[in-house]
Amino acid sequence: MPLHLDVLPTDRIGQYYNRIRPMIELMMGEPMQVSQFAGLIVGNTPTQEMFNECEFIRAIHNSTTRS
Repeated sequence: MPLHLDVLPTDRIGQYYNRIRPMIELMMGEPMQVSQFAGLIVGNTPTQEMFNECEFIRAIHNSTTRS
């Protein structure tokens, strides 16, 4: 996907694409290390249900991203 499209000022979809395309590049890049999320849940105690949900999502992600 190109990073930028030359579009007319009246092309709303093209303008929208040009605004969000750089963000898609960031989201689809290399996965971040778990350590980069340190402090994300400050002041809260994750429950076992939360851990189970995270494990479920991780398993789905792994099954769809591995070749």
